[in-house]
Amino acid sequence: LERLKAAGMTWTKDYYELTRQLYDALLVSEYSSGAYDAARVAIDEVVQNAKTPDEKLIAYTHCVMCLMSETSEYSRGAEEGLEILSKYGFDIPLSPTKTVMAKEEMKYKLALRNRSISCLTTLPIQDDSLLALCQQINICAICKSIHFLFLIAHTYVSLILMFVYHHRFWKVGRHEVVELEDNPVCFEEG
Repeated sequence: LERLKAAGMTWTKDYYELTRQLYDALLVSEYSSGAYDAARVAIDEVVQNAKTPDEKLIAYTHCVMCLMSETSEYSRGAEEGLEILSKYGFDIPLSPTKTVMAKEEMKYKLALRNRSISCLTTLPIQDDSLLALCQQINICAICKSIHFLFLIAHTYVSLILMFVYHHRFWKVGRHEVVELEDNPVCFEEG
């Protein structure tokens, strides 16, 4: 990475993917070793230069993780995590209303499709950056209200089930769409 920087080739067309992968590895390494300031420098570099939201997701997740690990400010971590999720079309309020709670519970039940919650124990482990971010926000949610924890937990479980059972998951505008066999279902924000 230092050689690419010295040659002025970081984030250029020919070295873009290599640079991004090196920065992702660097920020994970710096976070893991407790060098949060150095991790934040790498996070900022990725957020400023990565082209797509998906390419920024590892950096965003580690931004929340750095905040939690360094300062133990789980409440701020939850707020930051929700701000990040809103960039991906998930608008989850910090203080959910009964209507929002009911809507999320319906999405949760739809995602479970008459299966028991214990079905989660048999699922393969998913290595997905969006799920990792939701998991970090779920950890932060413990310090917020019980309603917020409930909402985040249901959102997290719904996402896991969408990724595992429906395989075809994509974004259309600001709506999350999951194809269930031949019947697409749209989970709208709001």
